[in-house]
Amino acid sequence: MNKNFFGIFIAQQSTTYENIREVIKKYSENTYNSFIFIDQSNIYNNNLKNVLKLNPESIFRFKKPLLKVVNPYSPSYLVKFVYFIKIKFLLSKIIQKADFVCFSPGGFIEGEIARLVKNNGGKVVQIEGGQPIDAIINAFTINKNDENLFFYKLPFRRFKNNPRVNPTINIDYFITSGSNTKKMYESLGYEKNKILDIGLPRYKELMEKKTKAVKVSTKVENIFYIAGAYEFHNQRNQSNEMISDILEISKTLALKKEIKFYVKPHPRQSSDELKLLSNLNELKLVTNEIFNDMVFKNSIVLNRYSNLAFELMYLNIPTFFFKPPILKFGDNNFPNKELIINNVEELNEMINNFKNINFSKFSNNFFSPSTSNSAHLINNLLLGLNV
Repeated sequence: MNKNFFGIFIAQQSTTYENIREVIKKYSENTYNSFIFIDQSNIYNNNLKNVLKLNPESIFRFKKPLLKVVNPYSPSYLVKFVYFIKIKFLLSKIIQKADFVCFSPGGFIEGEIARLVKNNGGKVVQIEGGQPIDAIINAFTINKNDENLFFYKLPFRRFKNNPRVNPTINIDYFITSGSNTKKMYESLGYEKNKILDIGLPRYKELMEKKTKAVKVSTKVENIFYIAGAYEFHNQRNQSNEMISDILEISKTLALKKEIKFYVKPHPRQSSDELKLLSNLNELKLVTNEIFNDMVFKNSIVLNRYSNLAFELMYLNIPTFFFKPPILKFGDNNFPNKELIINNVEELNEMINNFKNINFSKFSNNFFSPSTSNSAHLINNLLLGLNV
């Protein structure tokens, strides 16, 4: 390979940065390759600064604005306009010489940079940040409504190339964790030929953990609830329902003195959600470190819908979905009915008659067989090599 490449990498927070970090490692094995990482941590609340360990010369960081951007996915049109101007004047030279942009998961800034790189003949690779949860329920309604908005009918290329109507309009490849998530995104209107289910680099360690035998007794001592960042994603109703569910569960478990109830917050949990959870006396909030240590010890995990749930099932940790949205993609419904708990009465029944089953079977097809090698495969895509 004679060409030396210059690329752009972007990640929004610590979890998705693990995807990008592994690809950067592989890409940087050729010391003649260079790159810029676009850091958005000053724009909106996230935990990226805690994990970003790159040479400062390889980082472009937006300056801190007067007001934080509340949501990187659906900001106001004024916010979009301001940052599109900033991108045009602050990043134009970087974008013009970029051979590619690789990002995970994506937002309005990533979308604009992808559009410009694509227009300049560069390659665009997007890595799934997580499985599309509630978006699946109303995606088709959103897309059809967008098509009818007046400014998408204007004779300008910018509005015609609308990612809300055609999600992969500016993308060459979209990387998913496995065949199930590929089907989910196909149901959302993503072009089939652009979706590659070659796995996510951040799951490499998970594949290695599978060698550990997870043994769970029939005695339940701990129950964990995995909270979702619904308010961050403008899902206020989902947030309210989650808080209500947690309150209902905590009151039920307060009668079972032998069981301790914990809630694991999401890295993007809003301050309002954290405040509400902190005021509940019947539960305790736990850090990632405590959760990772205790979840293997006679524990059951509840969630409304979380990517982490699939990781835990993969490790055969008892994981259930409490009042979840039912996802429909193709001929499939998810979660599996064996994993659904519809109310606290069913929760009590499950606890009192807990049976240890093979939970890992429910994670089949959510993780690609090539996951351990996915960073290498993605790097090949960026460099135009065979996969």
